[in-house]
Amino acid sequence: MNKIEELIQQYCPDGVEYVKFVDYANVLYGCPFDASKFTDDKSFIPLIRIRDVLSGKAGTYYTGEFSKEYIIKKGDVLVGMDGNFNLGVWDDIDGLLCQRVCKLYTKDENKLLNGYIRHYMKPVFRQIEESTAGGSVKHLSARAINAIEIPLPPLPVQEEIVRILDNFTTLEAELEAELDCRKRQYEYYRDKLLNKSKSENEYKRVKLGEIGTFTRGRRFVHADDRDEGIPCIHYGELYTHYGVWADKVKTHINPELTTNFRYADKNDVIIVAAGENNVDIGIGVAWLGNEKVAVHDACFIFKHNQNPKFISYALRTYDYHQQIKSKVSQGKICSISADGLANAEIPLPPLDVQERIVNVLDNFEQLCNDLGIGLPAEIEARKKQYEYYRNKLLSFTPPQQLIDYQFITFGVKINDYIKIMQYVFGYVYVPMSEIAEIKRGVRVVKNDLTATGLFPVFQNCLTPLGYKEDRNRKGEMTFVIVGGAAGSIGYSFSDFWAADDCVTIDGNSEIINRYIYHFLLTQQQYLLSQVRKSSVPRLSRAVIENVKIPLPPLSEQERIVSILDRFDTLVNDISQGLPAEIEARKKQYEYYRNKLLTFKEKTA
Repeated sequence: MNKIEELIQQYCPDGVEYVKFVDYANVLYGCPFDASKFTDDKSFIPLIRIRDVLSGKAGTYYTGEFSKEYIIKKGDVLVGMDGNFNLGVWDDIDGLLCQRVCKLYTKDENKLLNGYIRHYMKPVFRQIEESTAGGSVKHLSARAINAIEIPLPPLPVQEEIVRILDNFTTLEAELEAELDCRKRQYEYYRDKLLNKSKSENEYKRVKLGEIGTFTRGRRFVHADDRDEGIPCIHYGELYTHYGVWADKVKTHINPELTTNFRYADKNDVIIVAAGENNVDIGIGVAWLGNEKVAVHDACFIFKHNQNPKFISYALRTYDYHQQIKSKVSQGKICSISADGLANAEIPLPPLDVQERIVNVLDNFEQLCNDLGIGLPAEIEARKKQYEYYRNKLLSFTPPQQLIDYQFITFGVKINDYIKIMQYVFGYVYVPMSEIAEIKRGVRVVKNDLTATGLFPVFQNCLTPLGYKEDRNRKGEMTFVIVGGAAGSIGYSFSDFWAADDCVTIDGNSEIINRYIYHFLLTQQQYLLSQVRKSSVPRLSRAVIENVKIPLPPLSEQERIVSILDRFDTLVNDISQGLPAEIEARKKQYEYYRNKLLTFKEKTA
């Protein structure tokens, strides 16, 4: 029997009483502070808004007068009341509780611990959020909070629960702090790269109005939202959903509306022109989607001939926001005009430099901001990032229709043809059979195999069937499974035995084997579509032989392989490293939280 079980047996053997949460806890609702007095000047008192609940840190500060009842101290438990009903703990200096955020705290520490509230209430609010009806933004009501019931174990049981769960959250907080450092590093490099010219005079600074035009969107409301219809961007989504760029929308509106909407085209930047305060206004999202998108009237469509992502990054710098702050009209909803935006200056390097800056910032953006989205999603994002770059590097757009092999003049050597086409176009498409030896493996019987040994045996899947003391293939070779898990693509760095359901691909002197492997991964879906469905799925060797592969020079193959291998390593490291550890801690914490906070209800 563990300590919790012993305490329950000692203090509440007949079960735990369930009580109204508000009978034992207070709820302080935030104040609607004057938005005209919001600032990013850190010399003033922090203002705690919905976006700050999870981080526990402020991004906005308040210059006006306030009542002391709204002061929040480090360690206080907070809940966001719009959108996601997140529960967090304040981790900054004393701040002010803004509207749509509430503070939870016990009425009597001898009956209900604040630590118990912190751990128990988080999943409660998640359940309320999931069951709350609403449009694009859900709202947590005081009525819903007042209806909450919680199990109230005796104080010694609460204390032991809090002690155990705090051990998990302390370690998680340390890991999250490391991620926060990465974000700060990104912001530093972003502002450094984009404002370099101001001090060093490397690149000219231009007003936005000199390089583009501003067109205000047209009004539409959330009541017109549909699952399908006209793709659109609401102004509030620039704060809550979109990042630096987007190619897909979150929202669609009713296609039957007769309004003449105004649309952003590919490479336009959509700039938000309204918000709760002058700190947020002016950020943009580069629209990279192929279809045009309707834009809300609280935004401007900025048309230009620059790198759209470069413009979007520039609209997030400290220097830019300092410039436009004085141009913002104050009120319950703050706003800025097209003229106010048009007079803001940004550095404007040549397009090739813009592209290099964007590449650097994209890497930081994805590395840092993806990590803050919930770490299981971050690992998946890393894998998608790897696949994106793999497909981008290995999908060459031909400058013209290349000569097919059937038109090659008789007597011309294949290698000579390849070199000529590489010289002219940079690459050439060739059937796999022309540049690699494609061989089926040799059948083995189970009696030949051992559980351990020198050389793995690959048969009908990517997991070794067993081991042998000899091998029939050298290392550094790609192979494709053609029976069982047909269509699966593998690569062995060490010598191995290929059995009869394993086809190996060994490139000639014109191609690197690791390049073959990365390219075939881009053809995974095609290979799977060619598998004959039967009691034992089969893939014909001819399918593999006829796959056409783009063949750049060896030096370019080496560069591509180097990049993709680094991404592959990054994916694997992330799967085993810090994000995986955080996720493991979270699951461990949730397991113990649910185990510790599930009680038998006391019968009357």
